[in-house]
Amino acid sequence: VFPAPVGYHGFRDVCAGHEAILQVMALSGANPDNSPSLTQHFMYPELLSSVQRLQYGTYLVHYQKGETPHERYFYIKSLPLANRGQFCPFFCWSVHRHSQNAVDAIPLCNVMWVTQGVAGSEVLQKYWIGGDYIHGPYVDKYRSECLVHGAMTVWVYDGKKLKGIDVLATDPLVFALWMKLLEDFAQLNAVLDPTGNVRALQRDIEGAKAKGELASREKFLKDKGSSIFK
Repeated sequence: VFPAPVGYHGFRDVCAGHEAILQVMALSGANPDNSPSLTQHFMYPELLSSVQRLQYGTYLVHYQKGETPHERYFYIKSLPLANRGQFCPFFCWSVHRHSQNAVDAIPLCNVMWVTQGVAGSEVLQKYWIGGDYIHGPYVDKYRSECLVHGAMTVWVYDGKKLKGIDVLATDPLVFALWMKLLEDFAQLNAVLDPTGNVRALQRDIEGAKAKGELASREKFLKDKGSSIFK
């Protein structure tokens, strides 16, 4: 069960989640006045709560090609977009909770989709033991084993290419919060995209996952990143 957002009583602009949603909408010229139905649709307690709580961050296991799994601190933070006088919530991660600088930061307006499980990642499949378990970070020189149910791939487009970010949540509530936030912002991006490219990409990702074609992710990323976003 999702906890209710603190300070939320059903009104706009009294919760940190409202600001994040309005910032993404504003990038496409949408606002509560010209898009009241869209605003009402996305400003519901579960999503607002996810944004609010994930601004404080959580640890996730980060999987990257050529590196062993390691814990990183992931969080949402509003930052200015490069070459634009507008702010946008960013999907950020740092080495530790108290790190001064982020390792990387992706605008939520560039999140195209999120898929659950190891099927969309050859990196996750490499560490998947089979059944319900996947290898995690080293703990006291021993490789840990984690439940695989919290694995997910975040699909982002950086303006040049499509890429996948592979992470694992070891806590069910943390997994639910991140899935809710990333999936709903991807849906918002699809609604705000007048070309229909984002929605088409989401269908392609789900179709490739169902056919087992995402295991060869490099080829999929190259083909879809170049064919859909021209």
